[in-house]
Amino acid sequence: MRASSVVPLSGYRVAPVAPLPRAKVYPELRRAIAAGVVVQSGTGCSLDDPALRQLLRAQIQVQRSRAKEE
Repeated sequence: MRASSVVPLSGYRVAPVAPLPRAKVYPELRRAIAAGVVVQSGTGCSLDDPALRQLLRAQIQVQRSRAKEE
């Protein structure tokens, strides 16, 4: 569920960039699927809305930039 990709990712692949403990990734993915924000396909999940993907991509870039400064 990378912000820059439409390729479905597993919770394991989402966990390193999620701002929450690894144990909570799957419950949050289930909530996002139920809300219609995330689409499940096969064994992975992806963001359905291109605008949301763009917003998350920008947020991740800011977080990475801040992490490099520290």
